[in-house]
Amino acid sequence: MPEGSTTGLDAAFYFQMAADAFQSLPTYQFLASAGIAPHKTKTYSLDQLLSAIKRAHGFVPALGCKNGALNSISYYFHLQGTVMDGTLVPFGQSLGRELRFVL
Repeated sequence: MPEGSTTGLDAAFYFQMAADAFQSLPTYQFLASAGIAPHKTKTYSLDQLLSAIKRAHGFVPALGCKNGALNSISYYFHLQGTVMDGTLVPFGQSLGRELRFVL
């Protein structure tokens, strides 16, 4: 529990906010709308993946790959306010280029 939280209510709000954020990001639909679907042999370029997500979500996420396959997508949000009454505001990469990482 966070310090100062006597009931755990902060934690409940945090997990609800995380679940709501997850549900607002239908990544498979974002990709499918651009004709991108999981496949054992077909590959997609980084630009294709990022363009599809940016077109649907409006922001550029970070993509993680393992053994040449996409295995994670990280979206970014600022919290305006507190966990109890705040709002998640999405934002994208600000590095001047896409962030990529390999596991």
